[in-house]
Amino acid sequence: MRKFLFCFPLFLSSFCVQAQNELDEQLSQIDTSSITSGILYERVSPFANLYNFNQSKKFNTASYSYLSQALSELYRASNKKSLISLEQLEQRLSHDEKDLVDLVILNTPFQILNYNEASPEKGGLLFNEATKTYTAISNKPSFYTLQATLVAPTKKAI
Repeated sequence: MRKFLFCFPLFLSSFCVQAQNELDEQLSQIDTSSITSGILYERVSPFANLYNFNQSKKFNTASYSYLSQALSELYRASNKKSLISLEQLEQRLSHDEKDLVDLVILNTPFQILNYNEASPEKGGLLFNEATKTYTAISNKPSFYTLQATLVAPTKKAI
């Protein structure tokens, strides 16, 4: 059991890196210059669901754990080139002060694929199953830009 618990995170991390590289290979024929933030959200599993954050009153409040997940996803979606890692954020926070609450603000644009799986002609990309690559649809954007804005306290209560 110990071996499984030790090996599973290694397996999971190697799987995530492979998935990121696979998406980049699938997009090799696409002009990626419109990914101005360097962050392509589909490179990661979107557990934070940043597509829908701030879209309704029921899903517009961020806790520190939610912000941590969002930061981790965006950092990894940039191939670890944009933003800071969760570990770097933890190092910057003041853990000594009991009455001090740090606020963390995450405000960044990110890009998503303009791919419509149900109706591919409605998107800006087509996926070729034979070659496992995306091709652009003329006169349609290949990527959309979204904005992530989250503010969260680092403590639940004082």
